[in-house]
Amino acid sequence: MSTKSSGFEHNDSFSPAEEESDDIASAHEAAESAEIFRKYESAEMINLPRQSSDDFDYDIYSRTDRFGFTHEKDQILESNEDDKAKIVELRRERKWLKMLFRWPKYQGSPRLKRSIYKGVPQKFRAEVWRRLLNIDGQKVFGTYDKLRLRARLCAKDTKQIDMDINRTYRNHVFFRQRYGIKQRSLLNVLAAYSLFNRDLGYCQGMNHLAALLLMYFVEEDAFWALHILMCDNGHAMHGFFMPGFPKLLRFQQHHDAILKKRLPNLRAHLESQGVHTALYTTKWFFQCFLDRVPFSLALRLWDIYMLEGDVVLTAMAFTILKLHQKYLMKLNFEQTMEFLQVRLEKSFGAVNDVVVEALIRVETPVEPVGTILSEPFDWEPCSMSVNLSTSKENYLDQIGASLRDIRGNVCDGIHSRQFNKQVQSAQQNGALEQSSPTKAGLAHVPSYYDNLEKGFCSCSGCSNDVGCEHDKVTSVNHSTSSSADDCTFRIETGPDHITRIRIDTQ
Repeated sequence: MSTKSSGFEHNDSFSPAEEESDDIASAHEAAESAEIFRKYESAEMINLPRQSSDDFDYDIYSRTDRFGFTHEKDQILESNEDDKAKIVELRRERKWLKMLFRWPKYQGSPRLKRSIYKGVPQKFRAEVWRRLLNIDGQKVFGTYDKLRLRARLCAKDTKQIDMDINRTYRNHVFFRQRYGIKQRSLLNVLAAYSLFNRDLGYCQGMNHLAALLLMYFVEEDAFWALHILMCDNGHAMHGFFMPGFPKLLRFQQHHDAILKKRLPNLRAHLESQGVHTALYTTKWFFQCFLDRVPFSLALRLWDIYMLEGDVVLTAMAFTILKLHQKYLMKLNFEQTMEFLQVRLEKSFGAVNDVVVEALIRVETPVEPVGTILSEPFDWEPCSMSVNLSTSKENYLDQIGASLRDIRGNVCDGIHSRQFNKQVQSAQQNGALEQSSPTKAGLAHVPSYYDNLEKGFCSCSGCSNDVGCEHDKVTSVNHSTSSSADDCTFRIETGPDHITRIRIDTQ
């Protein structure tokens, strides 16, 4: 997989420079790709004859849940908790409608954040996600249509994409029909994005992300939402799919360190059974818990993920293990893997509100867990991972910039400023009281998208006109709490490492 800095040129004429042979499809691949696209386009006429009203399976609607997934008849029965959740959601719709009409007023406010943690109504989820990701501000007119047409002959990964589509949410009404309309949309989005982000191309796992987005967005919006999730500073999913999976390894290091500090007995038991971190966290982090927790809970987590970014991943991973700690201590290797990979998706064992409340308790307190040294990886961040701007002109200029060096100035100004304010507050008050997530922003979990060089400054490279807080931050380095009940911020700086992790101190 090539990682050249030239990337895709975003201009109205759409005339990208000639790429090397390993970046474009060969004649055989082009013919194969065109044939696959023809199957999707002609499926209704060739493979899927129109059904008469007598042949149509009307019974499918009685077996479909509110999210579009089909079940056996004996599985579709909804619990009292589901009924209560729908009633609460209906009651909240009026409040959400008010916030959407006055979005500039509520954007970034404690009330909006509190409402997102309580759950976004299914009716408004698409619009809320659109605004949280600022999809309309990132679109470049005409780009997706040109990429979609070009992908027919130039996409190298069409065959693999087609194979993955065949096993993507086939129990959902949108994707149950082979070569159906939504499967065709999924092919278009993934093939177009493989050309758009040449650093990454297509990787397995992206199909489920794109499919989730297509449940709520039209093709073009799903394409831009996928791009934002991959390349903006808050989510930066690009690092999960890069060769060598650098961000995945980094997050797994953090998760293991949290367990070592906060759940040592459970960690020792899992290690003794051969259940290592990489075995069960890969899909948690790759897909933000899709297919690993019930879909209704996964949507709640995605609501928070859209708002907060990747900081929620390690927090939720810790929450799952903490909630099920006693049960996991009784399981062997096979039972543990079945529980974490299969049974949790069918039934989490707690209602969604209880899980989110437990997640909030994990996210709010802060306690040091020791340094995690970063191993150097021979890779570069996404050439599109510069700050996505609401200005399309600035966006086009930024996309054309060269790749940033991983030890250069990569900074998330919003997270940095929030973190510095929290450090100053902790320094003044001596300790932080537990509060709702609306009162304390989440600290960004370090990854290879952060600047991890010597003399790290959270403000360095920030495009915003703010004074450097480096002296204030480093003044509390290596601070420790005088009481076991206190929670303080600590940043440990030094050669190639920095630690900022939110965990539960209970």
